[in-house]
Amino acid sequence: MSIAGDNKNRGAADETHCHQLMLAAQNGDQTQYRELLSQVDLIARRHLTQKLTLINDLDDLCQEILLSVHNARHTFDPQKPIYPWLYAIINYRFQDYLRAHYRARRHVTQELTSAEETISPEDPQTTWEYRNLSQKLLSYLLPQQRRIIQMLYMNGHSAEEVSVALNLSVANVRTTAHRATKLIRKKMATHHENH
Repeated sequence: MSIAGDNKNRGAADETHCHQLMLAAQNGDQTQYRELLSQVDLIARRHLTQKLTLINDLDDLCQEILLSVHNARHTFDPQKPIYPWLYAIINYRFQDYLRAHYRARRHVTQELTSAEETISPEDPQTTWEYRNLSQKLLSYLLPQQRRIIQMLYMNGHSAEEVSVALNLSVANVRTTAHRATKLIRKKMATHHENH
């Protein structure tokens, strides 16, 4: 038998096993239910590992998927295969993650742009204070985060360009930028409280 045929048979066996676990779980078998959730976690991780490179995001997203499976388990139709139902949940949660990720990125980009627009070129003191604050905020970041923020928001490069320049996946660039801007916002809030 070919490797492709062997993988196809294994995939069908895995799906059959998950289907049986779900049926047992729907009938109240807690042991089988725990095993099902363990299998779902493995499936989700295999599916999302190529799409997410930061382990924290992967862990968080898998937790969301497990919660969704838990909440929606009563909607599974035992007469139908489980994988389409399961992958619909995984993909739906992944789309939620992407929407939140891009919404946060847009918000930070608007904040940085707004801050730049408030600086008057005729006011060297304000310009100096802003640059000084920017450098101080950037100093809180790890070197990789700092490079990504500078390339994206200060030099105007796209995530794809940064990805190529730093030899990282686009997802990694975007996630690192998201986390870095969250840290910067937190430090800015602390700075404003102290002044």
